[in-house]
Amino acid sequence: MALDPDEPVSLDDAKAFCRVDGDDDDATLELLVAAARQYVEGRIGQALKPRAVTDVFDDFAKPLTLSVWPVDAASVSVGYIDADGADQDFAEFEVKAASRPARIILAADASWPAVTKQGQAVSISYDAGYDPYTEVPYQIRLAILMIVAARFDNRAGFLGIRSTEEPLGVEELLRRFRPLAVA
Repeated sequence: MALDPDEPVSLDDAKAFCRVDGDDDDATLELLVAAARQYVEGRIGQALKPRAVTDVFDDFAKPLTLSVWPVDAASVSVGYIDADGADQDFAEFEVKAASRPARIILAADASWPAVTKQGQAVSISYDAGYDPYTEVPYQIRLAILMIVAARFDNRAGFLGIRSTEEPLGVEELLRRFRPLAVA
C-alpha cells in the first residue's frame, strides 16, 4: 500500500515525527496516516483531502446545505429532474462557500424550478477538501502526526490506551476547526 499523495501528512513527515529510520514500518505508518486523517475529518467535519461529492435533495428546500466542507465554489453544478421527469441543469444560484456548512442559495431575481414529486430530484455536485499539502492548516497536520505517533508507539496495545482516546494536546489543536454548535 503506497500512501496517497493527497494525504495532508507525507510518509516522510510521519517517519520523521515518529523517529523511524528505514522502510520496515512504512506500510504501518501509511495505514496510520490514513486512519488518523479520517479520524480528524470526523472530529472537525472537514474534508482534508480532495474529493468529488454529490449531494441529493428531494426538492429546492431553502437553504440547500452541502454535506462536505471546504467547497470549491467554481466546481459546483446543480441538476434536477423537472416535473415532466426530464433531467435539467440549473445555473441561477450562488454558492456561499465560506459559510460552514456551505450553502446554495437562489440568485437575485430568480426562482427555483418545479421538480418531480418522486423525491431525490435535485443533485448538487462539487469538489470539496483542502489542497492536501499546502492548504491544510498546520495545527491539523500536527494533530494527525500526534495521533500517528501515539498509535505507532502503542500499536501492540500494551500501554493501556483505549483506541477512543486522543493523545494529549490533539483536542486543543482541533478545537478551533470544529463547527460551532448553534442552539
